[in-house]
Amino acid sequence: MKTILTTTAAVLALSAPAWAASVSELDGDGDGAVTLDELQTAYPESTAVDFAEMDTNADGVLDEGELRAAQEGGLLPQSDS
Repeated sequence: MKTILTTTAAVLALSAPAWAASVSELDGDGDGAVTLDELQTAYPESTAVDFAEMDTNADGVLDEGELRAAQEGGLLPQSDS
């Protein structure tokens, strides 16, 4: 069972986008913040619940700090660099 879980985790990690999220990469309308719709364009598997967990100040958008924290917390893939 442990082997199956480890293998599944590895496959999921490798299938995620390899690039790091940043506001400039995800911000489709150029307003300097990332909405749920913009996040889901890059990460279709992200849910409203995931977004709410990332949106730590509950303002309805993600800023650079929240995106970085989401990467560090495992909610979004981290950069290869």
